[in-house]
Amino acid sequence: MTAAKILTQGGRKVIIYEKEKAVGQSRHGDFEGLENWIFADSGPLFFESHGFEWLDLKQQSIFNFSIHTEKIPALVLKSKLPFFHIIRRGSAANTIDSYLYEQCLKSGTEFCFDQKGPEGADIIATGSIKAAAYIRGITFSTKMKDQVHLLLGRRFAPKGYAYLIVNERRGTLAAAFKKTKNIDNPLIESINYFKNSGFNIPHGKHFAGRGSFSIPYNPLLVKPIYIGESGGFQDYLFGFGIRLAMASGKISAFKLMGLESEAQKLLKIIKQKQKLSYMQRLIFEKLSDQQLRKAAEKMSSVKNPLSILGNAYTWNFKRVIQWLIIKGKNEIHNF
Repeated sequence: MTAAKILTQGGRKVIIYEKEKAVGQSRHGDFEGLENWIFADSGPLFFESHGFEWLDLKQQSIFNFSIHTEKIPALVLKSKLPFFHIIRRGSAANTIDSYLYEQCLKSGTEFCFDQKGPEGADIIATGSIKAAAYIRGITFSTKMKDQVHLLLGRRFAPKGYAYLIVNERRGTLAAAFKKTKNIDNPLIESINYFKNSGFNIPHGKHFAGRGSFSIPYNPLLVKPIYIGESGGFQDYLFGFGIRLAMASGKISAFKLMGLESEAQKLLKIIKQKQKLSYMQRLIFEKLSDQQLRKAAEKMSSVKNPLSILGNAYTWNFKRVIQWLIIKGKNEIHNF
């Protein structure tokens, strides 16, 4: 939809073929986040640069959240600027999916629902191709106040993390993880942790998903152009990847409009972010539970934890060397 918005603003006629019966119908009404550490632009500036009005988006800015690990009390991270903005997914009103859809309609984009795309489509955005990580979660109604929690530990989410988001009497509790032989269902462990910590987690509606750490060969060089998760454009660690997916849509629109230099410039920036994201994941996956606790304690003790997260996505000579060492040896092969 980002690609469609930019193309229609550029005078092109755009048709989106959606296999579901409505935009966002494959989502679950769960909460996700628009992070403010991967890109230098704030949420409002980023959306405006991609053709969308930020004020029309239903979101909540998060200036503090708690980190949980076993054996130590929960730690609170605080920031003067928002860590991220909570948004809801799905086809209901006030979700980011319906918001993007309504703005695309206003700009003249045509939608064909309950249909697969025709042969010869210019852009493909069909989601993850190869499953490398998984998510299991529940959504539920609650009387708890608005809050955000991050849960770290192998028992709760092997090589990943769990999170609890409560916003306007709705809750999402999910575990994002890689498969392991020792734990059948990390979500159950995460639910039990929060229940034992005094949170009222009711029975909710279960959902599941998957993600890929692979990227198709040269996804933006020839048509059809693969964008979003189908093109590997996502964050590999703590970001939900929405901004990276939108950026890939912008790149594809530039290429189809003949703005080759602008597309290549933005693609270079995005590839750097993905490389940094992947290197952070490699480091994260090797941390023991004890090291995760120490990292959480360090993050909670600094005055500006948001700057530490932002620095992790900043390219420098040391990270160039690190990338040259790991390049071609892991799951991502086509940078």
